[in-house]
Amino acid sequence: MLEINARVTRLEGESVWVRVESPSGCGLCQGRGCGRSMFSQIWHTGEPEYRVDNGISARPGDAVVIGLKDGALRKAILLAYGLPLLGALVLATLLSAWGDGMAALGLLLGLGLGVVIGRRARFNARPTLLRSGVAASCQSEAEGH
Repeated sequence: MLEINARVTRLEGESVWVRVESPSGCGLCQGRGCGRSMFSQIWHTGEPEYRVDNGISARPGDAVVIGLKDGALRKAILLAYGLPLLGALVLATLLSAWGDGMAALGLLLGLGLGVVIGRRARFNARPTLLRSGVAASCQSEAEGH
């Protein structure tokens, strides 16, 4: 599971709003190879707060660890990029028998169809609130091995 540190900023019903703490690379990966860098790519700086279900009764100001299930990022990427690409290639190939113009039309239709299907797919990649405290850093994991 990918984990990242966050701080609860406010409560809203059964959910909390969290602000992801800026990831900084450790001596082991320099922010390139661990879950911390993955979260920095998912949660860019344009959106500073995120809503997460509050399963641990966190309060504003609490340091928490949020996580994303293994494979969730890969599945989201496949739905967002792989499906439209596959649709474009399949329809372009099928319609190429009727000429280049039809192949180009098939490419555009397949791309659009892949995007629509990908957006309508029931996929829950929401992060979850794992626990209070701070996530284990790359440094401490490297020292343990």
